Amino acid sequence: MKRKPIAGLFAESMAEAGVTTMFGILGDANIAFMSRMSQMPSVRTVHTRHESAAVSMAAGHARVTGRPALACVTSGPGLTHTMTSVVAACRANLPMVLFAGDTAAGGGFMGGLQEFDQRSFAELCGARFMRYQAGQDPRRVAAAAVASTLETGLPVLLSVPVDLLESEIEVGPGSVFDDTAPPATDGSPRPEVVAEWAGGLRTALAQARAPVLVVGAEAVRADAVGRISALARRTGAHLAVTYRAKGVLDEDPGCLGIIGALAHAADQSVLDDADLMVGFGADLTGFGAFGSRLFAGRQLEIGTESPSAPSVRSRAGAELCAALDRVLAELPHTAVESPAAPSREAAVRGDFDELPEPDDPGRVDPRSLMRKLDALLPDDAIVVVGAGHFWSFPIMYLPVRDRLFLYSIEFGSIGLALGTGLGAATAVQGARQVLVVEGDGGVMMGVQELETAVRSDIPVTLLVLNDAALGAEYHKLAGKSLAPDEAAYPDIDFAAVARSMGATGVAVTHLDDLAPAWGAVGSVRVIDARVSRKVTSRWYRRMYL
Repeated sequence: MKRKPIAGLFAESMAEAGVTTMFGILGDANIAFMSRMSQMPSVRTVHTRHESAAVSMAAGHARVTGRPALACVTSGPGLTHTMTSVVAACRANLPMVLFAGDTAAGGGFMGGLQEFDQRSFAELCGARFMRYQAGQDPRRVAAAAVASTLETGLPVLLSVPVDLLESEIEVGPGSVFDDTAPPATDGSPRPEVVAEWAGGLRTALAQARAPVLVVGAEAVRADAVGRISALARRTGAHLAVTYRAKGVLDEDPGCLGIIGALAHAADQSVLDDADLMVGFGADLTGFGAFGSRLFAGRQLEIGTESPSAPSVRSRAGAELCAALDRVLAELPHTAVESPAAPSREAAVRGDFDELPEPDDPGRVDPRSLMRKLDALLPDDAIVVVGAGHFWSFPIMYLPVRDRLFLYSIEFGSIGLALGTGLGAATAVQGARQVLVVEGDGGVMMGVQELETAVRSDIPVTLLVLNDAALGAEYHKLAGKSLAPDEAAYPDIDFAAVARSMGATGVAVTHLDDLAPAWGAVGSVRVIDARVSRKVTSRWYRRMYL
């Protein structure tokens, strides 16, 4: 038997368990682990400027790969700084291990300055909690943490007291990993669920005059889109999507686009006339759809769009497909003609008829900016969209094509998009262009990570939709007949800020500026687009004005 550092065993085991990227900041309680993890040849280490960004980067990496990334923080405030990002990652069901050094198990570390109940923190955020105890084999604990997050889809907070982390343990020869895999979760459809869904769908369609079938993200994941399209052709129903399934039916002439507050004006009359909306793996009442406020007809959800553990998703997808197959088998094979939906171009033009471009010198219409951007952005780009008033503009006016759209909206927090985008960029390693679309308020909450991108050579383009305000609050204040300037701020020159950190920075004050700005040379680019506050999104005009 020989003695080995516990920190080194944790690092070796994390790498062996498949962790390829670590994001974090050094601190007293995690320095022993993080320094050793950085020496693993198969692991890339990104030293961030803020702990919250470390978690959002790990989340972005997981969104693209489906594999767990590692975030690493120190005790006390090192962990508490991550809270918003951890809650968002939990609600998105993202596989991740958050390695948190903790104060000494024996007490007295730093005079108790950073004492904090990490277990209660994890439980409050919705994460799973594991704590390393004296005498445990760190290799088994590390493997268990990775296995847990993969099985449940929930982040795992792995808490390791610093006095144990910086000690040694006796280990014997051979691998500590079990040769036998855990028993697989039964993913076969439950007959009673299939029967319930099929019966409810059959009855609802038989009673409907003008149904709309809504495809959600989980229907896409379950490969059920073709079945839903076939059901629409057999019943004369219109098709639509949630924002999370944006783009999957763009080529279908019967698709109305996105439902809810993100619907185009030209599609709205058809949606308003519908008497039934059926969501397949879709959330009809939650954020974005707001079905309880914006749709007066009957609603039926077959499955859910809420994130869940991978095993649960797999079974729900199989049940969704089985229910659709049962209903399709009972319907005549002849097509039923339904009115064509407005073309996507006509739908966009209708929005400009409803609210023309404003006369606002030095500011651009964000809708037109997105349309210009479409011609410049590669068809296979990854587009990360932050939260705020601005977010509807890329969703409504930037087509999907073969692009992957990622959102950092699960907790309704601004300021998470840049970290998410940097994590996504580390996952693709330059194989796809990564564009982050964020508001000026959100950028100010994490602008320091531009330096991380430059120092770590993470290629990313940050498009700041800069209205010199907290845009959401500005328009809501106006809708309440309060003083909107309460939410206005002085203009920040984000192009200059970017250049000060070694990135490329270009300002856009006219639509003709976008192409030269996009062509600017630089691995890390910031495009500071000055957008007009006179353009209130359709979302806000429908919901708040």
